[in-house]
Amino acid sequence: MLLLIIALAIIIFIVRRRLTASRVVNRDLLIILHNKEELEKKLAAEEARFQSMFEDSPDPTWIIDGHQFTLCNHAAVEILGYASKEALNNTHPSKLSPEFQPDGEASFSKAERMMQLADERGLHRFEWIHTRLDGSHFPAEVTLSRMTMKGRQVIYCVWRDITERKEIERKEFESQHLLTTIIDHAATLVYIHDVNNKLILCNQQFEKAVGQQRSAILGKERHRFLPPEIAQEHYQNDLLVLRSGNTTSFEETNLEADGLHTYLTVKNPLYSENGEAWAVVGISTDITARKRSENEGKLAATVFRHTADGIIITDSSATIISVNQAFTSITGYHAQEAIGRNPSMLQSGRHDKVFYEEMWRHIIEKGVWQGEIWNRRKNGEIFPEWQTITSVKNEAGEISNFVSVFSDITEVKHAQEKLERLAHFDALTDLPNRVLFKDRVTQALGHAKRNHKKLAIVLFDLDGFKTVNDSLGHSIGDRLLQLVAQRLSKYMRSEDTVSRLGGDEFAVLITELNASGDAILAAQKILSASQQPYFVDEHTVMVTSSVGISIFPDDTEDGNELIRNADAAMYEAKSKGRNTYCFYQAEMTAKAQQRLSAERDLRRAIENREFEVWYQPQIDLSTQLFLGAEALVRWRDPTRGLIPPLDFIPLAEQNGMILAIGEQVLHQVCADFSEWRSRQLNAKRLAINVAGPQFYRSDIVATIKRYMDQYQIPHGVLEIEITETFMMENPQEIKEILSKIQQLGVTTAIDDFGTGFSSLAYLRELPIDTLKIDRTFIRDIPSSSKDIAIVRAILALGNSMGFNVVAEGIETQEQRDFLQAEDCREGQGYYFAKPMPKAEFTQWLQNQSDIV
Repeated sequence: MLLLIIALAIIIFIVRRRLTASRVVNRDLLIILHNKEELEKKLAAEEARFQSMFEDSPDPTWIIDGHQFTLCNHAAVEILGYASKEALNNTHPSKLSPEFQPDGEASFSKAERMMQLADERGLHRFEWIHTRLDGSHFPAEVTLSRMTMKGRQVIYCVWRDITERKEIERKEFESQHLLTTIIDHAATLVYIHDVNNKLILCNQQFEKAVGQQRSAILGKERHRFLPPEIAQEHYQNDLLVLRSGNTTSFEETNLEADGLHTYLTVKNPLYSENGEAWAVVGISTDITARKRSENEGKLAATVFRHTADGIIITDSSATIISVNQAFTSITGYHAQEAIGRNPSMLQSGRHDKVFYEEMWRHIIEKGVWQGEIWNRRKNGEIFPEWQTITSVKNEAGEISNFVSVFSDITEVKHAQEKLERLAHFDALTDLPNRVLFKDRVTQALGHAKRNHKKLAIVLFDLDGFKTVNDSLGHSIGDRLLQLVAQRLSKYMRSEDTVSRLGGDEFAVLITELNASGDAILAAQKILSASQQPYFVDEHTVMVTSSVGISIFPDDTEDGNELIRNADAAMYEAKSKGRNTYCFYQAEMTAKAQQRLSAERDLRRAIENREFEVWYQPQIDLSTQLFLGAEALVRWRDPTRGLIPPLDFIPLAEQNGMILAIGEQVLHQVCADFSEWRSRQLNAKRLAINVAGPQFYRSDIVATIKRYMDQYQIPHGVLEIEITETFMMENPQEIKEILSKIQQLGVTTAIDDFGTGFSSLAYLRELPIDTLKIDRTFIRDIPSSSKDIAIVRAILALGNSMGFNVVAEGIETQEQRDFLQAEDCREGQGYYFAKPMPKAEFTQWLQNQSDIV
C-alpha cells in the first residue's frame, strides 16, 4: 500500500511538473507571436516609408537585380521621357545609354564593370551619359549601393542630373582656358614667383626670354635659369614689392640670345586667404627697341651738336632752319646769322650756274648729291669742302627737308699733295723714286726718239752698305744714304734725273748724249763721289760703288729694258771686283737671269728644306782619337743634285737668305746630336759655321739657346765658327755677341785664320777659344818655307795666348807629321776622313764607339 501511495505521489508530481512546463512554453509562444506581429507591422511601415521615399525622390532611382533595372521611380520615367515604369522594367542599364561612353569604352561592358565594383565595394560613384527616349543625352552622377531586399541582394541606384554643373564647369573651363590662352599668347612676359624666389607660373614669352621650356624651370629659383646678376636684380625688386605691398614698376634687364634686353616690368603682390603675401606676379614688356630708339635719338642729337662735320638743315624751299656748332666753326657764321637764309650765302664764285643746276637736278632725281665744292667763310677765305646733300621725304613721298653734311678738306688737300709727293719722291733722300724715274725715262725716250738723241741709264749701289747697316745700325745707314744723295745731286747736271730706286740702289737718267762714251763721265763722277769719306755721327764711313750703264738706242729702245740692262751691267761691275763701271753687253742679261733663277731656286730650297748637314771629323793628331766634327751645309737640288757651298753661300749672304739657311743648319745639328745621344753615340764637339748676317740681322744668341733648350744640348758640345775677315769688321760688337754665346756653354772659333788682318790687340780681348789654320797654308807644307813660317807663327801665337789650334785641309802623312811635330794638337782633312752625310757619319761614329 505504501508503495502504491509513493508511486501515486510520484506520478502526481510528474504530471504537475509537465503542466507547469507547458504553461511556460505557451506563454513564451504567445510572446514570440506578438513580437512577430509587431515586427511585421514595423517592416510594413518601413517598406511603406521606403516605397514612399523611393517614389518621392526627386532624383531618378532604380533597383537593379540581376544586372537589370527591375524597379524605378517616377523621376526616372520623367527624366527619360517614357510613358510608364513598365517600359523601363527588366532593362539593362546600357540600353538607356549611348553605345560608348566619353572615355571610349562600350556602355555595356562599362556598366557591367561598374555594377561589379558596387557588389565588391558596397558603394561606387561615377559619371555616366544617359539617353532619353527622344535620343538626346544628358550627364548624370550615378551612385550604386549594395542592399538586401526581400532576402535578395540588389543594387540601389540613384542618378543625379549634372547637366547644369557640367555646363558651369564647361564655362569655367572655357573661361580659364581663355585666360590661360590670353596670358600664354600675350606679347608681354607674365610670371609668378613665390616668396622663396621659385617660379610658379609663366607664359610662352617668358619661355622665349629665358631660352628654356617651362617644364624645365617651374619650381626652380631664378638663378637656375637666369644669369646670377640679373636673377639677383629681379629678386630684389620682388622683395621691394612684398615689403611695400604696392604695385610697383621697374626697368629690368635680361640677357637673351641676341643680346641684352630691357623690360618695363609691373609687379604686384599676391595674398592668401589669411591675408599673407605669398607671391609676386610680374608683367614685363620688352622696351629694348624703344630704349634703343630713344638712345639713338639722343645720340643723333649729340652727334648733330658735337660732330666735327658741319650740318645744315633746310625746309623744302632750301631755307636754312637749323645748323650745328661745327657749321659755325667751319664757316664763321653763327646760327642766328644763317637761319632763314639760303645756303647760297656760302658760294665762293668758283662754280658757275651750270654746276649748281646740275647739282640740284641730281638731288631732286636721285635723292642725294655728293662731291667736292669750294665755299667761302664769313671772313672771305675760300676753302674746299666735301659735301653730301640729301633730300628727306615725308610719308606722302614729298620732299620736306634737305640735309647738307660737309667737312673742311683743306688739310686733306694738303695731305693729298704730300701723298702725291710721297708717291713720286723718296721719303728718306727726297730724290725721285722708282715710279717718277720710270715716268721721266718714258718722257725722255719720247724726246730722244723725236730728236734722234742718245740717253743713258746709270745704275749703282754702294759696296759695303750692308756692313755699315749691320754694324753701325740702320739710323747710320739711313744718314749715309742721305749724304750720298746730296753729294750725287751736286755732281750731276741739273737736267739729269738722280733717283733712289730702293735700298742702297740709285739711278741717274742722262739725256742729250752725243756719243755713248759721254756716259763714262757720269760714271766717273759717281765713283769719285762714293770713294770720298762720309762723316756720319762721329763715324767715318768708307764705301765704294759698282756702276752699270745702259745706252739708248744702242742697247734697247724700251725704258724698262734699259733699266734692267743697267742693273745687269751693275752686277757685272760687282763681279769684277766692285768700285768700277761696266757698259751693258748682251751676255749680261743671261747672267742676270741666271742670278734671278738661282735666287728663285734658293728660296724654294729653303721652303722645301733641301739642305743637308754633312760632318767632317776632327782628330787628335797625337792619339788619332776622335774629338768632334765640323758641320758643313750641302744643297741637294732635285734636278742638279748635290751643290757645293761656294755655289750658293755667297748669293745667300747677298740676298739675306743665309739667315733661314743658317737657322735650319743649327736646328738640324742639334736634332742630330739628340738622336745620336739616344743611341749612345758620342759626337763630342760639333762646330757650326755662322755667316756675318746671322750676327747682325738676327738674334743668333736667342736662336742657339732655343735649340739647345729644345734638344737639351749639354755645355761644350756646340762650337760657333766665324771668319777672321768678318770678325775684324766690327770687333767690339762681335765681342759682345760672342761673350753671350760663351755664356750659353758654347765655345767659339775663328775660321780661316791667317787670311784676314787680325789685330793682336783685338785678338787678345775677343772671347775666342779656338783658331783654325786656313787650308791654304797647309796645302804646300812641308815643301813651302813661307807656309811653314806662317803655320809656326800661328801655332806659337795660339799656344802663347791659350788658344786651341786646329789645322784644316790635312791630306797627307807628311802634313800630319809636320803639324804634330810643331805641337799642333788637332786637325781635320781628307787624310782622316772626308765630309760625310748624316747616315754615313752615324755609322762612322758607331765604328769609333766599337774601337773604344
